[in-house]
Amino acid sequence: DIDDNITNLGGFDTDLVVDAAVRCLEVIRPGLGISRILPANMAARFRVGASLAQACSELGYRGDIGYQTFLYSSETDLRRVLMFLIEKLPKESDKPSTEPTSKLDQLEKTVGSVLQKQLSTPWLPHYCHRSTSGGYTSMPYRSVELDLPASESNPSDQEHCDYWENYQQLLPAQMTNQECLLPSIVSRNSRLLYSKPTNIIERLEWLKKLPQNSESTANEQRIASRFTLNERLQLQTPYPKAEVQEEEIKIDDVEDRASPNKKLTPTKEERQNLEIENMKLECENLRLEVEKTQDELDKLDIQLSQAKAKRAEEEKELETREEQRKIKARTYDLLEDGENNMIKLEGVIENGKNKLINLANQWEKHRAPLIKQYRDEREKYSAKASTSQKKLDELRQLREKEKELMEECHLKDQQYSQLMTEVQKLPKDVNRSAYTQRILEIINNVRKQRDEIDKVLGDTREIQKEINMLTGRLERSFTVVDELIFRDAKTNETSRKAYKLLATLHSDCSELVKLVEETGTALREIRDLEEQ
Repeated sequence: DIDDNITNLGGFDTDLVVDAAVRCLEVIRPGLGISRILPANMAARFRVGASLAQACSELGYRGDIGYQTFLYSSETDLRRVLMFLIEKLPKESDKPSTEPTSKLDQLEKTVGSVLQKQLSTPWLPHYCHRSTSGGYTSMPYRSVELDLPASESNPSDQEHCDYWENYQQLLPAQMTNQECLLPSIVSRNSRLLYSKPTNIIERLEWLKKLPQNSESTANEQRIASRFTLNERLQLQTPYPKAEVQEEEIKIDDVEDRASPNKKLTPTKEERQNLEIENMKLECENLRLEVEKTQDELDKLDIQLSQAKAKRAEEEKELETREEQRKIKARTYDLLEDGENNMIKLEGVIENGKNKLINLANQWEKHRAPLIKQYRDEREKYSAKASTSQKKLDELRQLREKEKELMEECHLKDQQYSQLMTEVQKLPKDVNRSAYTQRILEIINNVRKQRDEIDKVLGDTREIQKEINMLTGRLERSFTVVDELIFRDAKTNETSRKAYKLLATLHSDCSELVKLVEETGTALREIRDLEEQ
């Protein structure tokens, strides 16, 4: 049984892996004798894993397999082993065919084949068949009344139980002819299923649909009423005698009036009224009985729930006391020879500690190379990943560069084609030396302009240096003067006024410098726009 949350082999724990492997091996080689439950002891776990590995090797598994495959399995190795075991499972075609050997099995097989053959053919009445081959096709439908235990009878009635067990005849013995057995069973089941009276509304609707002056309708009503009375008399809680007698009188009265031998024939309305009164009385009795039974059921449900709660509490208390009893019994057994038991217990504890230390040392011996191998593999993987990432980045850059070069090449081709068209348009008899001379003049002019621009830029840098130097000197001078005047302004009124004037002068000068810079910037932008 696998939990619904486990969707792949990675979710398998060690116990589930061992259980799956043992189940497959038991199907492949019955009687292997390996436990499905993994023990808690590490040595026993190693033995179970080694046994599973040996069994798989004997079956022909060629991969690397050992106890670690099942105890510390990876998803890949586990998938390989389970796929190998699943392929080794016996196929449906390899299973030996179990043919029935006893007479009873042969009889069941023969009956099943005959029933299957007969059920595959459509049903027809016996008088529609022209041949009798393949069964009793021409048998008429005759049934007899069966004597069977009533389902509503009280099982605690000892007399009825003795009669049913010791004296009641079997069904074949009750038949006058064996051909009536199956029709009698079918008729009894049909009466049990379909002869029960419906509710009052359905009965009234059925009466309204009856044809007028129908003798068969009166006979059917009489039979249904008599069957209803007989069925009510068989219930576990009988009706009061007065009610039963009243029903019998009414039914007899209806039968007498409905009999064709009588001269006085009641009308249809009178028959319907009698039937309605009879059904009302039955419904009222049934309602009272149902209410009484429902009350008893409610009381029994309450008692049952109380008994269940009490039983659960007692079971819990019993379990607690049983555990305490076991502990006390074990303690009393140990107290008989307390000193020796203490020595034995200390020896067991010491052995357990030594065993744990030994297992821990063994685990460390196995663990150290595995951890080293894991770290080496992880470093190799990280190195490979970094190398791959670098190569991917280089590849991405090369692709981008390739796109740029392709675009540049496309532009060069366009320029080349454009220049070629212009060259083709030019006159062929032009003096080339004149163009060369003109190009040289243009180059000289450009060189002169570049020299002048360099001079202007050098002057501009010198002026900017002087401006920066003067600005720094001005800031330092303002800071020194501000400190001196502020120091005297605390005691001298003239110094206080001078400090205010100094601050106003500094702010005004800053605004003037800012305005000059903005004016220069505006003029430069105007010049650039005019040139454009």
